Amino acid sequence: MLCVVYLASAGAQCFMDQHNTNWNDGWLSCQASASPNPTRGKGHWIMYSLGYKYALGQSKFWNHNEADALNNGVRSFALDVSLDGVDWTEWKVFDLPMASGSPIYEGIDGPDLEKIPARYILLTALDNYGGPCYGFAEMKVDVEVLSQTENEVECTTISAFPNPFTDQVYVNISGKCAGNGTVVLEDLMGRQVTSPQRIGQSYNTVTITTAQLTPGVYLVKVSGENGTSLKKVIKAE
Repeated sequence: MLCVVYLASAGAQCFMDQHNTNWNDGWLSCQASASPNPTRGKGHWIMYSLGYKYALGQSKFWNHNEADALNNGVRSFALDVSLDGVDWTEWKVFDLPMASGSPIYEGIDGPDLEKIPARYILLTALDNYGGPCYGFAEMKVDVEVLSQTENEVECTTISAFPNPFTDQVYVNISGKCAGNGTVVLEDLMGRQVTSPQRIGQSYNTVTITTAQLTPGVYLVKVSGENGTSLKKVIKAE
């Protein structure tokens, strides 16, 4: 089983399947932005990159659980999936009840995604409960690993430090890709935000300058003839 969780909510569950009431333990959008799915235009959305291709199964959702701002919770979502982050398929639109505002809020069971294959999941808020922003706390989905094709196999072990980082991040690489590949930083839509750097034969630590990047979540992508590996990193404000 894969737990798909917005990074900020890593400490959101003090007990299994219970979500706290902190507004920052989840996703909150107060300004529309261009969607990675062009057919969605500008809106309030969150995209999950799973790293590899999975068959998606039973889902579970937790709505925005800030007790004094439950009306920021999403009322209805469109769920799109993609294998490459470019071509998207709408699975369905579904409704999400308002959260309870309780520190032991347990969310609701969502739909069974019926083994639809995906590497990316895009949730687009279509409506909320009347608040000025669109909020959503957490998602879980059961998965089965599909055959890993196109060299999408774990080729290396990546460590990045410091994480979170500010003006630069050091990436240490070991494994099959070490000494025979490139490393680059991508945003969550798969766009390169730094220039690719070759991984040296005599050293496995690469320094990536990040002063030009806005704060947020990025992916370190290491590619070589044996495959590709990804690691999530965060740039702090």
